[in-house]
Amino acid sequence: QAVTASFESAVNTAPREKQDRLLLAHPDLAGKLARAGQLTPASTREQSRLGLNQLSDTEFAEFDRLNRAYRERFGFPFIVCVGLLPDRSQL
Repeated sequence: QAVTASFESAVNTAPREKQDRLLLAHPDLAGKLARAGQLTPASTREQSRLGLNQLSDTEFAEFDRLNRAYRERFGFPFIVCVGLLPDRSQL
């Protein structure tokens, strides 16, 4: 918990520009980095829990379209803590 508190403090006290850069660096959900196997192990586990690593080409294309639309509309990537969502077997 100390690490989490330290991280939260660093983010919350950082200048807005640095906070924005952190958000902008976040990978897209089921995006190109995920498909290429280039996410961190933790991100890979989170997305795999929901079966996002098993999407068809059509489903990946739809995620890509939605990710781009969200980024264009709001100026940053769609971010959700998938680790807090129920895993695929519970959906």
